[in-house]
Amino acid sequence: MFLDEPTSGLDPVASRDVHDLIASLRERGVTVFLTTHRLEEAERLCDRVAHSQHPAARRRAAGASSGCSCSAAHWWWETAVRLPAPETVFTRDMGVDKWITEGDATYVLTVCWTRG
Repeated sequence: MFLDEPTSGLDPVASRDVHDLIASLRERGVTVFLTTHRLEEAERLCDRVAHSQHPAARRRAAGASSGCSCSAAHWWWETAVRLPAPETVFTRDMGVDKWITEGDATYVLTVCWTRG
């Protein structure tokens, strides 16, 4: 599951509820990619924390194969070591449309979600 700034603009009580939901998903084995500017949030909720800043990263509009409109983003993920089976991590079920390796332990993901 990809969550982009899920607590941005929320009051402290609502933020805590979102944190509890993320923790519950994690306990059930759901992989959560969390984008946040709050370092304490990332450190509390995540097993791994990566700083992601790539000059070519940008959002663009694209058409989904079903014809519905979607937003797409390219994400650069660098891991400490090469993933043994990245195809089991970067799946359509996790919201990844496609991915490629770039270097030894860097992955470029294309994620797409419908606009709502």
